[in-house]
Amino acid sequence: MSKITHIDETPKLRRLLDRVGELTAQGHKPMTLLAVCPNSPAVIKAAFRAAKRNNAPILFAATLNQVDCDGGYTGMTQEDFVRVMKVEAARNHFTGPFLACIDHGGPWLKDIQTLEMWPYEKAMEGVKRSYEAALLAGYELIHVDPTVDRFLPKGKIIDIEVVAATPSVRATVDFLATNPPLDLIFMDVELADVECFEIFRQVSVKARVIMTTAYDSYAVKAFEAGSIDYLLKPISEEALARAVNRCRERLAQPAPGIDIEQLLAAV
Repeated sequence: MSKITHIDETPKLRRLLDRVGELTAQGHKPMTLLAVCPNSPAVIKAAFRAAKRNNAPILFAATLNQVDCDGGYTGMTQEDFVRVMKVEAARNHFTGPFLACIDHGGPWLKDIQTLEMWPYEKAMEGVKRSYEAALLAGYELIHVDPTVDRFLPKGKIIDIEVVAATPSVRATVDFLATNPPLDLIFMDVELADVECFEIFRQVSVKARVIMTTAYDSYAVKAFEAGSIDYLLKPISEEALARAVNRCRERLAQPAPGIDIEQLLAAV
């Protein structure tokens, strides 16, 4: 009779988070997953000892300055990093879950990219190579940090292309349901038919949303709906620029934009 072995292919982090959720649902006190900054092999060794002593899982979140294809300042590539973790886990007889992660991985977050002023394309290609090496080495988590374009002049906002202006909830829902996802939506709270919050009940809004209104009483509902900013009319050029640049920081790649006077007139 042949034996069948079940192999759980669920990612380690997913299993860990599911277990934390189960324990929380059972009434256990809230738990925090500790992520250690592995700035040397000594820190990795000490972290495993602490994790074993407390019977706790442990994450190692390395920046690209610390661990990368060029060795970083620790001298470890992604593959080296994972190998060191496995060796130290075995030496300390640690049998719990441990995960390799990238902390703040993004363009210009590696010192050499900033010091040498790498252009956008080169910086992005460098980050992609780092991500690929991490995944091949067995990393479980990547913190993707898009940062701000270092070549964007101070005070300037990105260009934005206006693709539609919809006066009502119905028109907005129809547009979002039949068109590709947008990068950014300026959404007036009080539309021609009902308040804009009805849009979120009828359709999945994948774009970043900045809500605009003449009243401050909608602020809580706006942020609960997922708005990244809330602009009170009349909207100043400075407030508009801050909101658009805040949106840009949340986008992983440059988004198109608009003439500031045109945008002020539109909202």
